[in-house]
Amino acid sequence: MRPYKTFVLILGWMVASNGFAHSPALEALGLPQETRALIVHADDVGMCYAAHAGSIEAMLKGSVSSGSVMMPCSWAPATIQACKEHPELDMGIHLDLTNEWKVYRWGPVAGANLVPKLVNNEGYLWPGVMDVYRSVGDSIDQVETEIQAQIDLARKLGLEATHIDSHMGTLYYNEAFFKATCNLALKNDLPFMAFNVTDDVMSQAQSLLPFYDKAMVEKLKAVGFPLLDGFEGQEFVGETYEEGFQNYVDYLTDLKPGVNLLILHLGILSEEFKHVTNRAKGRDQQYRIFTDPKMAEFLKREDIQLLTWRELKEAIWDKRDKSIEKVFE
Repeated sequence: MRPYKTFVLILGWMVASNGFAHSPALEALGLPQETRALIVHADDVGMCYAAHAGSIEAMLKGSVSSGSVMMPCSWAPATIQACKEHPELDMGIHLDLTNEWKVYRWGPVAGANLVPKLVNNEGYLWPGVMDVYRSVGDSIDQVETEIQAQIDLARKLGLEATHIDSHMGTLYYNEAFFKATCNLALKNDLPFMAFNVTDDVMSQAQSLLPFYDKAMVEKLKAVGFPLLDGFEGQEFVGETYEEGFQNYVDYLTDLKPGVNLLILHLGILSEEFKHVTNRAKGRDQQYRIFTDPKMAEFLKREDIQLLTWRELKEAIWDKRDKSIEKVFE
């Protein structure tokens, strides 16, 4: 199983059951504890034209409430331009240390000379999460350099980002990477995606994510990180559009109370997109499902409240003690 899929399954298992007695995020938002709140989030925005165009259209006209842009990729400037033209868009930065596609390639924003351990012998970012960990070793400073370069470039191009998250989960599945990113989140005044979990699930997760324990969750909460109550990274696409639509309806029907995050990978099918990713048809299906007016009608009928990262940032992150410059030493 690919490391990224393993990460998604682990995080989904850790938080998807969402059996919380209390949601601090809902409380901070001033919402009743029985509220089913949902961030419908587009990953990989700006990865290529199809991903850029599909994500922006789904955010402007569909049921996608948030997204995050990949700064090393060629269409990131177009994504940021769209955000400047439509400041209501909720866009974060999809911090990226990997390049998983075989023929569509990109390198680090900081430059290979500054972050040599983040690139392979061809000068591109490593294709897999474990490749990155093996190469970087203890050189976490190079990870920090690249993360900062991606944030700096986004700001230079004019993006007012609402959060940061991680492509393929690279910044979560390693304790040193995770802690460095949390500290950079405080330095750059951008919330990093973090998760609330139950004591029961925590005890079961120790062998998989031993560093992400109850004490860490409390520490993140104490310094102002918004904590998601539910997370779903699995794609529910079907063999047909109708099957895929019903799969998402089934998932959303069972959505639990709390602040939930549903990750999508959107794109508009084209000949070029087919050559970028072998998942082009599935990404096109997600784009069509979440721009379908029937999905918006369903969410309204189910009383699922769409939420943005901006709302979480304003309700929780922006009210933290900004004199705290680090969460981890």
